Amino acid sequence: MNRYGVIFLLCVFCFAITCLQAQRNYFLAGVKHHGIAFGPINNTNGLRFNLWDRHVQRINGLTVAGKTKSYRVNGVAVGALFALDTVCNGIKIGGLSSVSEKMNGLSIGGLGSGGTLLNGVAVGGLVLLAEKINGFGAGCLIISDTMNGFFVAPHGVFSQKDKGRVRGVTLNVFVCRLLELKGLSTGALTDIDEQHGVSIGLYNKTKQLHGVQIGLWNVAMNKKRLKKLPLVNVCFRKIKKTGKDVSTEQPSKPDEQKSRGPLR
Repeated sequence: MNRYGVIFLLCVFCFAITCLQAQRNYFLAGVKHHGIAFGPINNTNGLRFNLWDRHVQRINGLTVAGKTKSYRVNGVAVGALFALDTVCNGIKIGGLSSVSEKMNGLSIGGLGSGGTLLNGVAVGGLVLLAEKINGFGAGCLIISDTMNGFFVAPHGVFSQKDKGRVRGVTLNVFVCRLLELKGLSTGALTDIDEQHGVSIGLYNKTKQLHGVQIGLWNVAMNKKRLKKLPLVNVCFRKIKKTGKDVSTEQPSKPDEQKSRGPLR
């Protein structure tokens, strides 16, 4: 190596040493917020490494920590234990759990994954828990109020407040309990209030069937005849609202006595 190469390397080294300085409680190798950061820096464009995040504003690039917790990540967030970023656009991986209020992209949690709104692909080792999922979801157990897409849950699909709605496909081995289904659902036990589509299982029960049930025993409560059938049950009847009109009901005996006055 000639002397010009040595001088160039020395200049680069001196520049890096100058940039790599302690700023509060973190180190930054770069200019302003651009470069490689070590420690709890609030805003980073590039690579960022920390032990435990608390209140981080924005990360554009890659962030790696024992627990990632930032308001917004545009890129990749990797938490050795937890990935708890509020909004993530990209990829988020948590060793134990991956949770976001809004996730656009890929979310993977070793034990569980979830949040308020998940758009894209969400995978939880044991549980996938979210208010709304759009895309693909997988976990031993899925608990969500609204699911649009394709979902795989061997142990079953449930809703948080008994109001789960699915538009798409759910593949289950054991239980599927939903308020409304528009699509296809499988499971040993399918219990659906309103079904528009196909359910396949050993025992299928539906209050309002507008499609097909396939299983050993099928129950459709809205049919006038043959509500319970083996193998296949079919119904495409329109929904009819039921219930008594309170205004037309006759008053009870105590109310009649009050209106007539005391007995003499």
